[in-house]
Amino acid sequence: MSLTDQTKLNKSDFPSNSASAWLLFLIAFVAALLGLITTDSLFSSGMNIVAITLFCFFALTMLNDFRIERAKIVKVEEKQNLIGCVQSIVMHEPDSALLTDLDGEILFMNEAAKERFLPIEDTHLSAALS
Repeated sequence: MSLTDQTKLNKSDFPSNSASAWLLFLIAFVAALLGLITTDSLFSSGMNIVAITLFCFFALTMLNDFRIERAKIVKVEEKQNLIGCVQSIVMHEPDSALLTDLDGEILFMNEAAKERFLPIEDTHLSAALS
């Protein structure tokens, strides 16, 4: 798996509460309609208060989902930038340099490492050093 594949964003990486938020929106909409069509002023006021409260909860839920997703995207972008900086530093290094993830999968090899270790059957560090 290449570095680009590891840092791509997938929709499954971002679980959200959008289904429950849209349910809140639907209930708020029904409460607002009930508040508009009823003739009882006390019931109408109560339904309008419920509708406004649920609309606020809906808005806060959607904003929170957006904030969480944006934070995850920024985190991935920072990781990509850091890896890019490390790659640019060791790209033309005369010594062999390998960049791996925590599991030992090789993410990047500079030219000296490619000349020394390639071809390898696997992208794991143990395969390159055996």
